Amino acid sequence: MLTEPNSILPNKSEKSNELEKKIFTEKDRESFEEYLRALVVRGIEEGLSYQTILKIVLHENMSFSLPLSPDYIREEIVNKIFEKYKNTPPASYFKIVKNAFSYEFYHEPTKIRFIVKNPHYEKKEVKAFLEVISEHERCNRKNIYRADFNFYSSRAENMLFDRLKSACNYCPGDYLFAILQNFKKEFLKQFKTTSSITSDKELSSLKPEFVWEPFILKNAINLIYGAGSTGKSIFACYLATLLEIAGINVMYIDYENQTEEPILRTLKKIHPATKNIIIKNPLIKLIDIIEELNEEIKEKKIEVVFVDSVIYSMVTDVFSPEQVALYVQTLMKVPVTWVLLSHVSKTGGENPDPYGSIFFFNSARNVWYAKRITNKEGFVLQLIHKKSNYTKLYPSRIFEINEDDKGHFIITEKSITDLENTSEMILYLLEERPLTTGEIAKALPSIKYQTIQKTLDRLQKKRKIKKEGQTWVLVSSELEELPF
Repeated sequence: MLTEPNSILPNKSEKSNELEKKIFTEKDRESFEEYLRALVVRGIEEGLSYQTILKIVLHENMSFSLPLSPDYIREEIVNKIFEKYKNTPPASYFKIVKNAFSYEFYHEPTKIRFIVKNPHYEKKEVKAFLEVISEHERCNRKNIYRADFNFYSSRAENMLFDRLKSACNYCPGDYLFAILQNFKKEFLKQFKTTSSITSDKELSSLKPEFVWEPFILKNAINLIYGAGSTGKSIFACYLATLLEIAGINVMYIDYENQTEEPILRTLKKIHPATKNIIIKNPLIKLIDIIEELNEEIKEKKIEVVFVDSVIYSMVTDVFSPEQVALYVQTLMKVPVTWVLLSHVSKTGGENPDPYGSIFFFNSARNVWYAKRITNKEGFVLQLIHKKSNYTKLYPSRIFEINEDDKGHFIITEKSITDLENTSEMILYLLEERPLTTGEIAKALPSIKYQTIQKTLDRLQKKRKIKKEGQTWVLVSSELEELPF
């Protein structure tokens, strides 16, 4: 708190009169002005009048290393600073720059810059990585603070305050504390506040937009999950090549391999002419490189990003709702369409969930479960639509994947009647939901009712299916153990 002196103009000692006679250089003036700015702004923040602030400045016994200025110069500077900041709310002394992944708060009077990176909620607290930098020439340390910071922790606040006092000894301690409090208040206000209005923009359609219907919903998180060796990566590469052929820029982030060769080889086997799909093999978790990726995505106009796989890209506790929420929130800050690949949980029976927290499933807007059905020549991949926030569920899709003599993949979409036998057709139908014998017969009109009954009995003896009341359901099978 600034204290008002008893008299407006203090008596000047002979020593101070001698100092005032010295040449007051431009450099001296600039440095002296920085010190006065801190005092004046502090007085404004405390609601003091101009005359009171001037009185304090003139009376202040400042331990300043430069020659003291004459009173008229001090009054001129005080007036200029007061006029500049008098109508500005205290929190707005910060110049704020906000982008997708960070906030910057620059306190102009003291030249202290607060940089908040990847802020997020964690167990009702707000946490972030915080950097505090001083650009003032009198600061004895440029990099004041660089660490994780909890905005609701008094211990973290005290540690940061101690660092500020030690580095910025040109400012009074209570003024630094006020800056710190204003910074926290303004950041939490910016972080928690969102604004929205109903746009008058005309929509071309009320239907949701797809990049590639029905598997890739535009500007959303899409999830494709399945057991190991199902063919998820092959199918993802297939979608990537279809997008490339359609003129859509694609990035494929591969965490399953150390180099780009495996994915590039798969892409070439599907579409030999592929050349524009960007493949990346990061060695650190995705959210730690998201800013660099965002810049590359903007520069190269990427529209769709594949991540293979989610688990390896997180490198953290995938069962933690907070960690999954942070991961998803970080991805959503990038203006691009995401296609995430994931494994399945080891306990889930015939309807397994994605591996990790249920928040993976809940956060995605469009979810497909991939199941492999082997056949003699290659294999058949069944994709079952498990969730859609904006559309009804689409019927299952079937893709037959074979390899020709030259090693190229031949991927062909099939219908249920293209499957090799009745058993495969029935298993395919039961993947979507339990059915009665009559419902199965209705879905397979080209197959005799007696054949369907015999096939159901045979599948039941093999413990592939079981009967619950009047409906047939799949029997849970042992899922492949995940390699982690």
